[in-house]
Amino acid sequence: MDRKVVKEVALSSAAALAALVAMDTIARAAGVGGAAIERVSEVVLLTIVLAPIALAISRASSRRR
Repeated sequence: MDRKVVKEVALSSAAALAALVAMDTIARAAGVGGAAIERVSEVVLLTIVLAPIALAISRASSRRR
């Protein structure tokens, strides 16, 4: 993978993780918790895992054109 793509993937993953931590912190401070927060956390974690893969595939396919 190109260094630029790796950097973009790392930055997008870090941003998604920071958003998850912020959301969890705000929810806990507001006294909200339970299944709803866990479900959103799962979606964000899946995004952290899948978004970089999708970005890399997209970059690779656009370079071929």
